[in-house]
Amino acid sequence: MDFRKLIAYVGFVVIALALWNAWQREHVPAVQTPAAINTTNTTVPTPSNSSNNNVVPTAPSASAKPVAANTPTNTAGYITVKTDVLDVVIDKQGGNIVQNSLLAYPQELNDPNPTILLNNDPSQLYVTQSGLTGASGPDTEQGQAIYQSTSNTYNLDPGQDKLMVNLTWHNAQGLAVTKIYTFYRGQYKVDLNYNVQNNGAKPAALYSYAQMQRIEPPSHSSLFHYGLFVGAAISSPDEHYQKLSFSDLGATPLNQDISDGWAAMVQHYFLSAWVPPAGQNYHYYSSYNSTTGLYTLGVMSQALNVAPHQNATTGLAFYSGPAIATNLDAVAPHLSMTIDYGWLWFISQFLFWVMSYIYKVVGNWGWSVIILTLLIKAVFYQLSAKSYRSMAHMRRLQPKMQQLKERYGDDRQKVSQAMMELYKKEKVNPLSGCLPILIQIPFFIGLYYMIIESVELRQAPFIFWIHDLSVADPYYILPIIMGVLMFLQQRLNPPAPDPMQQKVMMFLPVIFTIFFLNFPAGLVLYWITNTAIGALQQWWMLRQVNKEEEKAKSKKD
Repeated sequence: MDFRKLIAYVGFVVIALALWNAWQREHVPAVQTPAAINTTNTTVPTPSNSSNNNVVPTAPSASAKPVAANTPTNTAGYITVKTDVLDVVIDKQGGNIVQNSLLAYPQELNDPNPTILLNNDPSQLYVTQSGLTGASGPDTEQGQAIYQSTSNTYNLDPGQDKLMVNLTWHNAQGLAVTKIYTFYRGQYKVDLNYNVQNNGAKPAALYSYAQMQRIEPPSHSSLFHYGLFVGAAISSPDEHYQKLSFSDLGATPLNQDISDGWAAMVQHYFLSAWVPPAGQNYHYYSSYNSTTGLYTLGVMSQALNVAPHQNATTGLAFYSGPAIATNLDAVAPHLSMTIDYGWLWFISQFLFWVMSYIYKVVGNWGWSVIILTLLIKAVFYQLSAKSYRSMAHMRRLQPKMQQLKERYGDDRQKVSQAMMELYKKEKVNPLSGCLPILIQIPFFIGLYYMIIESVELRQAPFIFWIHDLSVADPYYILPIIMGVLMFLQQRLNPPAPDPMQQKVMMFLPVIFTIFFLNFPAGLVLYWITNTAIGALQQWWMLRQVNKEEEKAKSKKD
């Protein structure tokens, strides 16, 4: 059996699967507007027992109101907060962040409009809700409290490192609540704190809750579940990263007490996460409303008891922004695991770690991919050299192998046996030529996921016409270059013994070129560099083997 043919088919399957997923991501179904979403009334999660918080809170309904993409239409009901990286809209009803624009991440290349991560458009509903509930709390089953603020517009001024937004509420019983958002320069993390003053005659028992609510985005289903994960995730000391698909949330509601964890909504390149304070036990819950199509993931604290004429504080952190590992690790342990690198995540993580250091030196992700490829080739140089040497010897044996075929004709068993004896006599291993391809496949898959999942490469330019390494070459120049290099390298390989196999092998560069047309430019750049270096190494090894044979022949003469 020709093992090169087997390896070619394995590579074909791997590339076909990856291509299928790329196609699925580019051809997702249109977003369907959910029916009957209640955008005016709100119910909030309430503990079923004031002394026991182990029961799933009542599922909330949507509280967000439609608002324009950049500027609220109702200045009396909304507050805008702008930092150097965030443009946030806060609804005064509940004091919730209902819209979050990421100023450093355009929606599309050369598009001045920023990516809107949180959005209270009913057709794309994805908002946060937070508050204080309980018998004495400002939020009840009838709805959330309406907060007041001294201004409707807040801006982080130059030279200012943080910006605090204070929202206030009080009732006739003497309970006063200040809800405080703290924004930081250059950060996507926002601190949320509550200051509760009980001026009444009775003690107050309050529960702090924070949740995310969204409609399921368009499906990214793919063959053999190769697609990137989109859904929810939680972390606990026992399981640092637990995925919860939307179907999981709908089938089995989350009902768990966790200390030192977090809850997140994850999608391609971006995520939002509530992070309770370390060392405190929080109840994690989820729900699904089949009528509105809304999924809810949230956390609720233990009771905060405030005695008469006393005050108390509580709070947690909220992250809503790009999935950058260093940022996420600074917010909470294991939050960077939400960057979904697929089943070969350990290879992807290592490759990105190396490439990020290269980027710090060269300042260009395209050159970083090329240098990373050179390093990978250097690591496996000796193994590749041994393989290419074996292939050179196989090429030298082609005349003798042809003679064996002519001698034994159609008797395949005798031809195979004679060839094995020839390999043994010449000390040639026909399988060793397959090793470089086998080794490249895991790195290819790992690099594939690293390139398409790392937000750092999103809209990252290289040179000339390549303005975004995370999408396909718009002019297909790189795939064509790759196909030409594969064809040239194949000319250095010994021909397959069967004429049909020879035709298949010769046609493979064309097939791979077609496959790579829609692959990210960064991945094609890796394959071009890898193929070019491999062809040069193979040509050099073939030349060395020929010199050795000529030298050995001259000695005999």
